Amino acid sequence: MTRRLFALILITGLVLGGCAPAAPTTTPARVDEATAPAAPTTTPQRGDAATWDKFETKLEYLRQQMKIPGMSAAIVMDQKLVWAKGFGYADLENHIEATPDTPYHLASVTKTLAATLIMQLVQEGVISLDDPVSKYGVELTSQGTILVRHLLMHASTGVPGTTYIYDGDRYGFLAQIAERATGKPFRALMQERILSPLGMTNTWMDKTCGQDIHTVQVAKPYQLDPSYNVIEGIYVVRGFDAAAGLISTVKDLAKFDIALDQNVLLHKEAKEKMLASAI
Repeated sequence: MTRRLFALILITGLVLGGCAPAAPTTTPARVDEATAPAAPTTTPQRGDAATWDKFETKLEYLRQQMKIPGMSAAIVMDQKLVWAKGFGYADLENHIEATPDTPYHLASVTKTLAATLIMQLVQEGVISLDDPVSKYGVELTSQGTILVRHLLMHASTGVPGTTYIYDGDRYGFLAQIAERATGKPFRALMQERILSPLGMTNTWMDKTCGQDIHTVQVAKPYQLDPSYNVIEGIYVVRGFDAAAGLISTVKDLAKFDIALDQNVLLHKEAKEKMLASAI
């Protein structure tokens, strides 16, 4: 069996794409590096303790050097979660430590799960990658016919299929396509096809990026001011669609990664098609 290591890192200190940051308006909240906590860790299942200690020390060093208030990280090896830990704070002002179970706004990482959902519908014959998006009521300005595959590969601008231009807004229309094809809300599709089957109980869909709808404390967004001081950021209201809006933890994302490796969510052929170079 080929050994494969996959690392997942979620960061408190960045306001990620999908919900744009506003200009700083608050007093800088500095990170106290000397008192940054060492949050609880999942017991390593592979490797010696000294190796893990060295790795954790390196991550903490990088966190401090990059002025990241807090982050959580996990490692999947041989289709098993072997390590997970939080570093720093999920909430600086209230000194809430980041842990392996801290939920973060995923922003555009949502696209990874959305693409998997769309490919499930493709392998079931509900949607074709070569369907014009207009078939599902999506009308976009173009120099040709935009197909479902063009939205998935960010190649719908200009002459469709010829140039990669990242466009989160256009990607979001994949939710409408899935809804028109199945007759179900995209939120329901995400829950019943991915989150529930994988037991991703610490993952949910945000109604607005500025309002938590879950009882668990979500990591606060931070950013750097012009003088590179850490200050509190905000998420611009967007909601949930194929492009953004999921909230999750590194441990839940590890479940998703393992399921992809094991071809639980997609057949091997569909997964290879999804991961293949498109342009």
